[in-house]
Amino acid sequence: MQLEGKKILVTGGAGLIGSHVVDQLIAEKPGAVVLFDKDVSGFEKNRNPDIDYSRVKVIEGDLTRVDEVEKALEGVDYVVHTASMLARNAVKELRSAFDVNVVGTFNLLEAGAALGIKKVIYSSTVLVCGDNPPTHPITEEHPLKTQTAYGGFKVASEFLLRIFNNLKGLDYLILRYIGTYGPRQHFRGNLVLFIPECFDRIQRGLPPIIYGDGSQPYDYVYVADVARANILALKSDVSGEVVNIGTGVTHTVKDVVEMIREITGTSLLPEYAPQGDRFQQESLWPDVTKAEKRLGFKARYSMKEGLTEYYRWLKANAARQG
Repeated sequence: MQLEGKKILVTGGAGLIGSHVVDQLIAEKPGAVVLFDKDVSGFEKNRNPDIDYSRVKVIEGDLTRVDEVEKALEGVDYVVHTASMLARNAVKELRSAFDVNVVGTFNLLEAGAALGIKKVIYSSTVLVCGDNPPTHPITEEHPLKTQTAYGGFKVASEFLLRIFNNLKGLDYLILRYIGTYGPRQHFRGNLVLFIPECFDRIQRGLPPIIYGDGSQPYDYVYVADVARANILALKSDVSGEVVNIGTGVTHTVKDVVEMIREITGTSLLPEYAPQGDRFQQESLWPDVTKAEKRLGFKARYSMKEGLTEYYRWLKANAARQG
């Protein structure tokens, strides 16, 4: 399936994943990319100076407002739905998180089905499965055992996609990500929050912090790889399925902090702090076999390479911002 000349809506288009999807979509020569986000200031601030954004239409809007969703969907062929309230905020603001993550998805699917949208690519998470044993990766068929608000709302949206497919014939593909990091990363995640924190502390001459003992093994995937997975999903004829997106390789939190120390060249030794509400999953490691077989996706960046690219961006962006 070719995207050239098509109109594509990216919800959460100013966020970490959405903004990189927008960047990579431009290379596909679409007719237009509609960037829809409740706060577009981050996108305006972090535009890639090497990309021509003339094909991008920026709309500041709210998924919980049906009229704004309908307006954003006018003439759209495909939707990449990345918008959501993230895990740490979802715990504190349950009602708002439900409205954004579940009601917002319903509004998007209802309007999209009525307007004849051809396909929706939905950003879900491996967190819907809960924990997994450190020696066994999570497959797409793993029972949905999440006990978190964020994971539960993602489960609800996954089932909404199935319902609209069954009742309205709306085509969809669900991508379940693991910890995503990279340029434009915010400080609102949970599993990957320590990554920007470590870089920030080292830059300020402070030692990086490891929360807990740092022994938890997780898979982390660089944001450019996640964005590429979305492009492949849009162009594929795969429909009505769930696909895990990750690298297939795990690193402990302590391993990642040591990589950051090596990349930055710091002599500052990490300090340990109570785990608190971080790293509650004992292990998160998705089986990514299906992604390669069905989408032709395989992560291009190792953890070390991704962190190095992120560090380069941090320095370049700091220089641009003065």
